Amino acid sequence: MSVVRSPRVRRAVPLLAALAIAGACSSSSVTGPNTSKNAMLLAHFDSLRVATASGFRVDVYAEIEEMLAEGAPVGSAMVTVNGSSSRVNIVAQLEVQDLNGAPFDSVYTIGAWLGDGSDSAMVFGQSGISLLAVTAFGSASAEDFDVTGTVVVGAPRGACTSFLSLAPPDIAAPAPLGCQLQTASDAFTIVLDGGQGDTISLPNQKVTGIRIVTAVSAPPP
Repeated sequence: MSVVRSPRVRRAVPLLAALAIAGACSSSSVTGPNTSKNAMLLAHFDSLRVATASGFRVDVYAEIEEMLAEGAPVGSAMVTVNGSSSRVNIVAQLEVQDLNGAPFDSVYTIGAWLGDGSDSAMVFGQSGISLLAVTAFGSASAEDFDVTGTVVVGAPRGACTSFLSLAPPDIAAPAPLGCQLQTASDAFTIVLDGGQGDTISLPNQKVTGIRIVTAVSAPPP
């Protein structure tokens, strides 16, 4: 596997209101970071990924698996869809690429899901002030979207608990040069259909994730 990795979020597809609607039937929630859940959830999302034929769902499950395997603690956050709020399970990761001892690029990724994740989940990635992509269930086509967002990361603190030994071999979860816990203040708003469709927001709140550093042999083209 090449050590030069493209951004993990690969498709721009709409994040649907299922994130709000499914909250009414959700039977599980997470009230704070807890790495003891990682092993169980890693196996759960791998089962969902193997059992589904949908490319969009496979991508979402794989992204969440990768963060769980790296050691991202499972927490919770509020997400609103058209003003209706739901508490979702969440994992977050800042991946810093290192070239010969010097960082040169980073991508911040959040994965979120309701209940067991089988009916609604999403992943979004942000580099600087640019949202790279949003991946979610419910559509076979891409739509334009307008987005604003901020990620303000805090100082790294403490070592991650790695679950890489439990990751399936086809998940792109490289052994990092280093991994530390890191809390960030996150906020974003996405409006689908070029600013005319559903509005999905993560109101400003602190999310505990991880900061991993991965080695690259040359800058991406």
